[in-house]
Amino acid sequence: MRQFGTIVLLVIMALLVSIADTAEACNCVGQSFEDAFDKANAVFTGKVVNVKHNRITIHDDIDKATTVVFEIKTLYKGSPMQQIKVFTAGSEASCGYEFKEGKDYLVYVREKQGEFYTNLCTRNAEIGTEANEDVNRLEEQKQTDSSVKVS
Repeated sequence: MRQFGTIVLLVIMALLVSIADTAEACNCVGQSFEDAFDKANAVFTGKVVNVKHNRITIHDDIDKATTVVFEIKTLYKGSPMQQIKVFTAGSEASCGYEFKEGKDYLVYVREKQGEFYTNLCTRNAEIGTEANEDVNRLEEQKQTDSSVKVS
């Protein structure tokens, strides 16, 4: 009987650990170029001019853990602007995208209540890496499609 109790306890502990891992991990399903573009309020290439890791509490919005300021180089979608402040979660585990100061990125952002957000599950990418395919498609699209607004 004691052995049965131990087995039940081990099974319960294993279930709790697996639930905790699932709840905390960021799980993204690959997003197509078309879906990412359609869902974004703004799409641009830009240079990161500032990254600030914000102090947040349990009551704060985790998606505002990091503030990133970009100097926009090319705007493919959205209202014309020279700079944009974008929020993202503080770590990849919470779906935050890790931007590095001084680097150039292709960024897809969504607007909520006048503020811009992005995360690991969009098609953000550093220029010169996997962003090249999307940038090429955006450049082609702007030649033929009026839905791509370029500044």
